[in-house]
Amino acid sequence: MEGLRKIRKRVLIVGSTGGLGRRIAQFLESNYSDEYDLFLLSRSALITPQGESLLSFDAQNHMVNSEFYKSLDKNHGPFWAVIDATGFNFSGSLTKHSWSKIPNQIEVNLLNPICLAYSFSPTMTTAGGRLIFFSSILAKEYVFGTNIYSVSKFALEKFVSNFALETQSGNLTMN
Repeated sequence: MEGLRKIRKRVLIVGSTGGLGRRIAQFLESNYSDEYDLFLLSRSALITPQGESLLSFDAQNHMVNSEFYKSLDKNHGPFWAVIDATGFNFSGSLTKHSWSKIPNQIEVNLLNPICLAYSFSPTMTTAGGRLIFFSSILAKEYVFGTNIYSVSKFALEKFVSNFALETQSGNLTMN
């Protein structure tokens, strides 16, 4: 068995410049760098395992992102895991904010994860893979000023559980 090269799994982390996404990337790089090729997608760039900075994207535009995600899968995939660490919250009473913030929050917290599942699940169901999304305790608990955020995360949890049932006969795992 000498000379056989171990196949490294490709992992895409969406929302990797700060917070949770950055910590996940650091953890995987520190502990599993010999097992995974990390692709880090942020608003400013896609960083490939070779260190290339290719482009930028905006999680608030699922219509454009669907084609973008499919091109990532075609050009850099197949991905073994896609981890969505994006999130957007504005706090304070709903009536104190401009209307434009509300659709943006739903776009990032709900529609972008659905877009990721739509775009990557066809190849992952065949080849095997993981789709990982992050919700929040606020999906189940109320804290003043988090109304839209809470609703978007609650809807995300329902989507993930339903889509997991739809794809249970394949090789795709969703959490």
